[in-house]
Amino acid sequence: MDSLYPNGQWTFQQDSATAHKTKTTQAWLRLNCPDFISSEEWPPSSPDLNPLDFCIRGTLESVVNAKPHRSIESLKRKFIQERDRLDMDLVRAALQCRIFKTFEVLP
Repeated sequence: MDSLYPNGQWTFQQDSATAHKTKTTQAWLRLNCPDFISSEEWPPSSPDLNPLDFCIRGTLESVVNAKPHRSIESLKRKFIQERDRLDMDLVRAALQCRIFKTFEVLP
């Protein structure tokens, strides 16, 4: 995150997966992430508020699965290759969109 936002201007966001909502995870994030939004405050399954899940993952998924894979290892290699090639402008645009949507949704 420091390479994307060197001034420390970022907020950690997660989905509502069970592992993300445990007391231990929530406590660690509260202590280690600036502007942490707890699981109680975050609406689940919201494409507007989860751009990395709905935009970036969708982009990666379509490229990675464009051709069938013969093994899990092949799939993993392709995912890593495409993740490393991901256009950071797309990531920034998805995150910027989330910032504006957050202000529209949160009170």
